[in-house]
Amino acid sequence: MGNNGKKLEAAFQQIEDELRTQYVASYTPSNTKLDGSFRRIAVQCNGDGLKVQVRKGYYALAPQN
Repeated sequence: MGNNGKKLEAAFQQIEDELRTQYVASYTPSNTKLDGSFRRIAVQCNGDGLKVQVRKGYYALAPQN
């Protein structure tokens, strides 16, 4: 396997490692009004070397008919 093959293998190993450490969290808001307002959300994670990726919020849009 040449140098490019080793780089490709390392890239796939990194992707595999990242996928094995991902979690999904969800919640149900207490405000159930579907008024189109923007609702801010904040997520914090305690621990060394941990990283959280999260949206800043969402719009409480009414369902489309």
